[in-house]
Amino acid sequence: MRINDILRFNSKIKFEKFKDLIRKQPLSEKDREDIYNHIIKRLTEQYLDPAEKLILENKETYSFAIATLLSAVIDALGMYIYKTRDVGKRFKKICTNKLDISEDDSNKLYDNLRCGIVHEAIIKNNTFISMNTDGYLEKTELIKTEDGKSVINLPVLKEKIRSFINKLNEENAEDKNLVVDNFISCNSL
Repeated sequence: MRINDILRFNSKIKFEKFKDLIRKQPLSEKDREDIYNHIIKRLTEQYLDPAEKLILENKETYSFAIATLLSAVIDALGMYIYKTRDVGKRFKKICTNKLDISEDDSNKLYDNLRCGIVHEAIIKNNTFISMNTDGYLEKTELIKTEDGKSVINLPVLKEKIRSFINKLNEENAEDKNLVVDNFISCNSL
């Protein structure tokens, strides 16, 4: 992101300063905590918060953009927790293991939503996305499938991601360390 003509990793740290931070050896516990916080800040302020803002403003016309932003956060978290180049595997694994999404729904999210939007600019296999303004889905229902049609509730998906990040921030030092280690090893900034 560029702010006042300065390239930044997130709104709080310049890109060059962040690069210097992740290249420090050895990393102190404070360095690791700072790196983790900057990574999460980047994911939230550049992806999750804009998606949430569009959802709160009920911007149904931007539902593809919202779905793309949410898919990007899931992809990134999957890479940072599981460190595999197999995108499908990490996407589905983060959905089932950390976002509390069923295996069947994780497959639909990956195959129909994420891959369709990212690679073909469509949602595939008779799947649709919804802001659930019409009440078709239960308020907490992520995906409803009937008559061969699946509808994905974007506000619920956003909440599952936000909930995992909040939980990660509060308690899970092991996953925090994985995020830092895998981010550093997967990025040649």
